[in-house]
Amino acid sequence: MSRRVIKYRLKKRSEDSLEVRSEGEFGESRGRELGGSPEKNPAGDAKEATGEIPERGSGEDWAENPREDAQTRESRSQAQARRRVSLERRTKETFIKAKLDLDGTGQADVRTGIGFFDHMLTAWSRFAGVDLQLEAEGDLEVDPHHTIEDCGIVMAQALRAALSDKRGIERFGEALLPMDESLVQVALDISNRPYLVWDVHCPSAFVGSFPVEMAEEFFRALVQAGLTLHIRLLSGKNSHHILEAVFKGVGRAFRQAVRKGPGDAGVFSTKGVL
Repeated sequence: MSRRVIKYRLKKRSEDSLEVRSEGEFGESRGRELGGSPEKNPAGDAKEATGEIPERGSGEDWAENPREDAQTRESRSQAQARRRVSLERRTKETFIKAKLDLDGTGQADVRTGIGFFDHMLTAWSRFAGVDLQLEAEGDLEVDPHHTIEDCGIVMAQALRAALSDKRGIERFGEALLPMDESLVQVALDISNRPYLVWDVHCPSAFVGSFPVEMAEEFFRALVQAGLTLHIRLLSGKNSHHILEAVFKGVGRAFRQAVRKGPGDAGVFSTKGVL
């Protein structure tokens, strides 16, 4: 089977650059950067930002079937594609590299320089069933704010690209997750309407070097992937337990929402598109 890689590069500003690479098997890459589109050469073929035109694979996976129309071939490609994205983002404050696989097994390698934050993202990855590699270099000498928020931005961009047109996903997820004395309720809709309801109060200002107020800012950035996300603390006194229940609960709800049903159920919306 052939596999090809397409790169998309978006220069947002001279000090803020973003590169997305989406990998797919059996043909077309499914990832798309927020608002991005592949460049076109005069012949109309998509090309990489490096100027090289990716070659079509050869063999059965690219065999033309005259009985298939373009929409059928596109649906087949989507069903076979692996939802995997690589992304880099550089600003004057942070440089973040991420690799994300929605069809993984929950393996994580996270290095942000903020120990508790690494622990939380690893927990999210495990409970979401998403493979995550994340490496961040930030201005921690100032404070962790930029690093934490920008990790949320990068993860949102990667999730949006990996989810593509959202065909076949369950769309909704929920969790009621306890951790010792803490109990957190999470409801999630991959609606393409970013919205966060945050009803969580932690009694302490920090857990390790992690400012607890930044948990809300992280999820406010994450919902830009097109998520409607409600997080409520029903009970809890220990800030570590509360936040760990939050990240695990969001992971568990996300795992349900991105799960694909049997066959090609299309987009789970009466509008026909999300």
